[in-house]
Amino acid sequence: MTGLLGSLQPKPLDGVFRLPVDRAFSARGYGTVVAGVPVCGSIGLDKELVLLPEGALSTVRQIEVYGRSSDIVKAGQCAAICVRHWDAKQIRRGHVVTLPGYFTPQQWFIGRLRLLPHEQVALKNGLQLKFHTGTSEVTANVYLLEGNRLESGDECLAQFYTSTPLVAGRATTTSSAPCPPSAPSAAV
Repeated sequence: MTGLLGSLQPKPLDGVFRLPVDRAFSARGYGTVVAGVPVCGSIGLDKELVLLPEGALSTVRQIEVYGRSSDIVKAGQCAAICVRHWDAKQIRRGHVVTLPGYFTPQQWFIGRLRLLPHEQVALKNGLQLKFHTGTSEVTANVYLLEGNRLESGDECLAQFYTSTPLVAGRATTTSSAPCPPSAPSAAV
């Protein structure tokens, strides 16, 4: 156990702060709160934020990390961030809170697609899938760039066109079509 614990690496704090929104709510006496786990960077009190894909600007009013007041939240910590000027009703799971000027929501993405090994499962060019990144789940069409069909256990370069613009980090896809008991799954 000691060897396993010694091999764990903390999440890097470098990079641009990015928090996929898990939930948002309004707290009496505090205002709008966005909650989630930052995947990159850190942020402190009074720093400027942007909510994507909406583009709404705000500043950090208050931070709680694991239920305790804090001056900073770091990647990997469970956080609730109280913000100014945002309406909790307009914020949805899958939105991203980040620093202004770094990310632009997109609908086209490219990556290596690996189909997990399942019996009798293949992926055809143009198939509609569920595209997961951060806390968002949207439909997307996949376009294989190295052939018209991907077999179990194979990988290829692919483009994804999502139904709505989003900010993506590492993504996974799953088939949205009727599936056999072993549903096609892929990692991007």
